[in-house]
Amino acid sequence: MIKEKRKQREEELGGSTSFDCTPSPPSRHEKWKRARQRKDDEFTSDATCEVAQRIDDLVEQTEVILFTAQDRHDILV
Repeated sequence: MIKEKRKQREEELGGSTSFDCTPSPPSRHEKWKRARQRKDDEFTSDATCEVAQRIDDLVEQTEVILFTAQDRHDILV
């Protein structure tokens, strides 16, 4: 996942590697979703797909500040 983030960041910067492009580690919800995906990026079940959609909705809400994680209560809680 970190390699994917690094590649995406390098593409955004036009391939410039004049500074450290090390991205932050993936968040818990990103790891949760990735662990439940097959190699073809399909989720393992319909229920898992629904939960992943709810996680994506909460991520969108955090970007517009409708949901704020408090202490250890992140998106997965």
